Amino acid sequence: MIRALIYLLLLAALAAGFAWFAENPGQLTIDWPGYEIDITLFWFTVAIVIAAGILFFIASLIARLIASPRRLRRHLKDRRRTRGYGALRRGIFAVGAGDEAVAARYAIEARRALNNEPLTALLQAQSAQLSGDHRTAQRVFEALSENPETRLLGLRGLFLEASREGQLEPARQYAARAMALNPALPWPVHALFTMQCSGRDWQGALETLSVARNHRHIDRKTYDRRRAVLLTAQAQELEETQAGSAVDLALEAHRLAPDFVPAAVIAGRILASQGNMNKAARILARTWQYSPHPELALNYAYARPGDSPRDRLARIKSLIVMTPDDPEARVALATAAIDARDWEEARVALEPLIAKNPTARVCALMARIEGSEKRDAGRVREWLARAVRAPRDAVWMADGVISSEWQPISPVTGALDAFEWRMPPEEAKTPGADPLFDEISALSQELEAVARQIDDAKLAGEDDAVNGAGKPLTITATAEEAPASTEPAEASGAGKTDMSAATGESEDAQAAAPSGQTAVIVKPSVEVDVAGKAAAAAGGESEAKDQPESERATPAAATPDVAAEPTPAALAARKTSPKIFVPERPPDDPGPETGDFEEPSTPYPRYRSH
Repeated sequence: MIRALIYLLLLAALAAGFAWFAENPGQLTIDWPGYEIDITLFWFTVAIVIAAGILFFIASLIARLIASPRRLRRHLKDRRRTRGYGALRRGIFAVGAGDEAVAARYAIEARRALNNEPLTALLQAQSAQLSGDHRTAQRVFEALSENPETRLLGLRGLFLEASREGQLEPARQYAARAMALNPALPWPVHALFTMQCSGRDWQGALETLSVARNHRHIDRKTYDRRRAVLLTAQAQELEETQAGSAVDLALEAHRLAPDFVPAAVIAGRILASQGNMNKAARILARTWQYSPHPELALNYAYARPGDSPRDRLARIKSLIVMTPDDPEARVALATAAIDARDWEEARVALEPLIAKNPTARVCALMARIEGSEKRDAGRVREWLARAVRAPRDAVWMADGVISSEWQPISPVTGALDAFEWRMPPEEAKTPGADPLFDEISALSQELEAVARQIDDAKLAGEDDAVNGAGKPLTITATAEEAPASTEPAEASGAGKTDMSAATGESEDAQAAAPSGQTAVIVKPSVEVDVAGKAAAAAGGESEAKDQPESERATPAAATPDVAAEPTPAALAARKTSPKIFVPERPPDDPGPETGDFEEPSTPYPRYRSH
């Protein structure tokens, strides 16, 4: 609107000027040598305007003629650029659609039309990747990485190519170069961090994690968690060789993530071994509030060297007051009560768990209670059979892999902090998927087979010949670290405590057993002696004749049934008898069954979960 108004004003001014010239024509006389021209001022002005227009037209025509070659070249260049960008656009669409033939054709056309355009090199590399020509793609990306404008693009392409071919070290170097060029770019930071974790380069991963946090690639919560995991991984590797550095790392990890169980376990274990029991207990108790865990309970119970089983039971009671109804608290209390031979306390602790579909660990604890308190082989067998069918207990698990202890990275993907303490899936109840399930299954099957052999022998009227001492079932607990004994193992029976489940022998008779038969029990097992029949039949009479009167065994009907010294024939037969072992579960360790309690030589055991 404003432009139209200005145009009308200019037109009006021009018309007014011509009108003024028409009303005041004036007279202009031109005296040229030999000529005299008289003309009005109006027509003189018109003649000047016409002459200027003609001159301007002639000058423009001359200028166009002079510039025509350059304009022609520019026109042809514009046409080629337009055609090249069109080919580039269609080639990118073809790559996205997966049409490798069309993508290759348009890549060639775009490269011819746009010789110095980096996008044509990118299209060529992508079409080469699509067709499987990775050598060409790598060559193109290397050329791009030498150009300052496209260096990051080329490094990313080289990184992807090296990762695809499994060349981890070149891929790590490309990511490191890209991060050094631009730390604000997320992909090299995350890629380098992942590869450093997979390669267990914990210090390098910590530095990369700091870069990620400084450039806001991750939030504060994620940063604290990952740093705690990395510090715990370092502490785990240094625990055996550099305990001082390991405890500092574990304490920092515990400060960053108080609910992280591995950090608290390592810190508590080292502090207790150094005599700093109070600090170890505080750390373990703090983490127990967030995440009750068997390892925390075990380390808390053994935090003070020299405690008796009853002292450990009292310590566990002081720990679980924070989470009295948690299943892990009840299992820890029951385990400590079994160690202290407080059967009633153990039963009361497990009673709510038994009423709610007990897990395999609860069933195994009940089997220990029945075998240790009542010597009831039938009940032991029943609970072990239930353990086979019971739900699995929580385990350290990552990407379908079950581990006996926490690991900082997944063994499948190498991802950091992949292991979780959780219930394994139902498919874990297949052979080979869960070690505890396989061991309990084998235990139950062999127990049933042995029981059938015992029953057949009883039906044949040969009860006394089933086992040399008339004990068809012997539950034996073998010691992992028994104290040194001055008597030979075969003579004194050191490291084993026999509990008869068939004769129901009294506690007084148990106390009369030789003192060498009591040891520190760490790995419980069940040993069934079905070869006693052969031993008694083959060497019973001859051995009785050869022995002096003072060393002959007293008949079972005349004296109480006590654990007697095994005869050479019985020892030979026992070597061929089938043995069934309960899987290794130190937190469920039954403790000494007879005699005085003894502390293990290593008062602060490690826990291995299944």
